[in-house]
Amino acid sequence: MKSALRLTGVLSWINLAIACFFVFFGFMGSMIMGNIGMGLIAVVFFGAIGLHSYAALQLRKSILYGYELDRKTPGGIQIMGFISMFIAFVSITNGFTLLRHTDEVIKELEKNFSSQLYQNIDLSVLYMGVGYFVIVFGLLVLINVLINLSLLRWYRNRQNN
Repeated sequence: MKSALRLTGVLSWINLAIACFFVFFGFMGSMIMGNIGMGLIAVVFFGAIGLHSYAALQLRKSILYGYELDRKTPGGIQIMGFISMFIAFVSITNGFTLLRHTDEVIKELEKNFSSQLYQNIDLSVLYMGVGYFVIVFGLLVLINVLINLSLLRWYRNRQNN
C-alpha cells in the first residue's frame, strides 16, 4: 500500500507537470497560429490528465493523513481517469506508429518544407525520441490511472466499513 501511494504521488506530479506544459504550449501555439480549435483540444485533453493528477493527489492526501475527501473528487477521478486512459492509449498508439513510420514522416516533411531548413538536424533521431517520449508518457498516465482507480476502490470500501 505504501509503495502504491508513493508511486502514485510521483507519477501524479510528473503527469501534472507534463500535462500543464502541453496545455500551456498548446494554448499558446493555437493563439500564435490563429487556430483556436486545436488549442482547445489540447487544453481539454491534456487538462483532463492534469485534473486527474490533481484529484489523485487529493485522494493520496486523504488516505495518508485521514482528511475527508470532497464528494466530487471520486467522480472526478473516475471521469478524468477514463478520459486520461483514452489519451494514454492514443499516445501509445501514436508513439508506436511514429517509430514504425519514421522514414515516411521524414519524406513527407521534406516534400512540404525546404530541405535546407533541416540540413543540420538528424530528423530520424528526433522523431524516434519523440516517439519514445510519447510512449513513455502514455504508459505513465495509464499506470497512474489504474493505480488511482484501485486506490479509490480501496478508499470507498474502507469508508463503507
